Amino acid sequence: MGGALALCPAHFLGGGPFWPPIRPIFWPFPLLIYRSPMAVVIRLKRTGRRNRACYRISVADSRAPRDGLVLEHLGLYDPVHPDKENQSTLNIERARHWLEHGAQPSETVRSLFKRHGVFVDWGKPRTIRKRPGRKKVTATGTTRTAIKSARLTAKGVRRDERLSVRRSAAKAEAAAEAAEAAE
Repeated sequence: MGGALALCPAHFLGGGPFWPPIRPIFWPFPLLIYRSPMAVVIRLKRTGRRNRACYRISVADSRAPRDGLVLEHLGLYDPVHPDKENQSTLNIERARHWLEHGAQPSETVRSLFKRHGVFVDWGKPRTIRKRPGRKKVTATGTTRTAIKSARLTAKGVRRDERLSVRRSAAKAEAAAEAAEAAE
């Protein structure tokens, strides 16, 4: 394998055996083809102090640590900011650029992108699937609704009984106190 790495064009340009991060691919051709294994992700990089977190929305190599080296900063996210409108700032054009080039956003970053409208006019429009059987009345559905309504009426009756017992006990106690006060 050491001989195969020496054929890499980066070595002729002064790169070492581990830089740039490239690996050989031998299939589907017998030729030695090199490709970078880097997968780019868009994620949050934590800044701020203890119990007062603030995050930078950053583009990084997926192998890099959370707070490590980044390729580009796209904006800021401050979740504890009192003003909801100023909670996050984002460079929308650069975010779209990185998404077009295959960067994968984390779940939180994806929700921030939706909030800022990064995905507007993105790809094909989402079609709403037609589900004609959803509103149909079936025997199982009617049985379920009948059982549910019976359960709710029984619950109401039990509640009314409990309340009437409590109220009569409270009236009897009040009458006993009034009788004691009269004596």
